[in-house]
Amino acid sequence: MQFQLNIGLDVPHTKTNHARQAAKAKRVLLDTFSHVTVRQAQSATEPTLVVTISASLSRVYAEVARISEALGQDCIAVYCPQRQVGALVGPNAAAWGTFNKANFIQATPN
Repeated sequence: MQFQLNIGLDVPHTKTNHARQAAKAKRVLLDTFSHVTVRQAQSATEPTLVVTISASLSRVYAEVARISEALGQDCIAVYCPQRQVGALVGPNAAAWGTFNKANFIQATPN
């Protein structure tokens, strides 16, 4: 199943080098998932990696939670286009509220 991720490149409580953070994120993603595509976009607040991955539903949320922690992120936005559902996944996801599709940068714009 395909999932899309939005990974912000600002890391809370640090002075982030966006290029270094993007390279680190790409390495972690490629080590974790097959069929990864990545592009960079600008959200309303920060540079963001827009990622498409292939993974099983049973695996994706646990792996994204692990990746969120490895990258120092509060959370990562996850969207499943086939099911039209999204979630925020990570150690501080609750602090960010609920997934809002209007704020999500899709891999292929509609």
